[in-house]
Amino acid sequence: MSRIEADVVVVGAGATGLAIALECRARGFDVVLIDEAAGMSASTAAAGMTAPVMETLTDPPMEGQTQDLARAGLAWPNFAKRFGLSHAERGGLWLAPPGAEARAQDVAAFFNAQGLPVRRISPGEARDLAPWMEPPTSGPIYFAPREGSIAPMQAVREMSAAFGHLGGVFLTGRVEAKGADLYFGAERLAARALVLAGGFGARGLEACAPELAHLTPIRGQIAHFGDTPDIPADAPFVRGPGAYVAPQSGGGVRVGATMERGEVSLVPDPLVIGRLVAAACAYAPCLRGASHASYAAIRAATPDDRPLIGPSRREGVFLATGVRRNGWLLAPLAAGLIADYLANRAPGEAARAVDPRRFS
Repeated sequence: MSRIEADVVVVGAGATGLAIALECRARGFDVVLIDEAAGMSASTAAAGMTAPVMETLTDPPMEGQTQDLARAGLAWPNFAKRFGLSHAERGGLWLAPPGAEARAQDVAAFFNAQGLPVRRISPGEARDLAPWMEPPTSGPIYFAPREGSIAPMQAVREMSAAFGHLGGVFLTGRVEAKGADLYFGAERLAARALVLAGGFGARGLEACAPELAHLTPIRGQIAHFGDTPDIPADAPFVRGPGAYVAPQSGGGVRVGATMERGEVSLVPDPLVIGRLVAAACAYAPCLRGASHASYAAIRAATPDDRPLIGPSRREGVFLATGVRRNGWLLAPLAAGLIADYLANRAPGEAARAVDPRRFS
């Protein structure tokens, strides 16, 4: 029987899988990375924001995960430097709704203590940071200068190239479960450690890792404006009522994004995209009438909205999935946790809440 043998086989080459493959290879493991359609994952149909403050402020399920989000945000600059990734801390603006002041102050106090500053600013200061924007006249505005951004498609190319430069092996094709074993074509995957990082698509591999049965889909729809001369590529991103506007380092902006639990269609809904664009145009009027493309992608979530990062009940199998819309933000954190497990190092406090075996 033909086999693919390595210290580590990573299945899934989105943000999480690529980060894990890079980290493990950098630590000296022999790594094979496999993806069915390289460069075509939920990670590429995203805005690429690495924004722990904004995720906490705008996504209620994240309020209980602030420590992990902060760790991930703080890890990004060094991770990008080590692997030559075009990550930049451009900052993020939040156009908060009226009545959000007390909660925002609590969030700001936490992140300021972590070394990720955030402060309330005036409408005039907001216009200085984003001259293309017309902020609402009601509600506070907050600025987090260390919020980061990475262009998804460019980042996938850079991470893939860095992995190859380090001597990693990248295979393109489908992985299937046959009984409790996984196969790449006719070859059985015989790694010392098998890491499943394939997002919601990993649901077909439950026979190999029963914890995958807890994944549920969340569809995200997003619009991409390719021609936005009034919005510089290095501008801060803005999260406003109903939509965000995220400038892309390669040009244009992305406007999004929905969180549609249980939806699995990859066909964008024009009505939903229209609502997103209208919400963005309310404070970014320079986008009115501009042409755009639309995308839909399926993310993976869990019953408690925390990811699955760590060992499966099945020996030798590890999971790194269920990251909801935070694949780019959490990628360095997931990579460090998995690499620590494989090196028999204590993964630290961050590991307990995301251990896949918590649903056993």
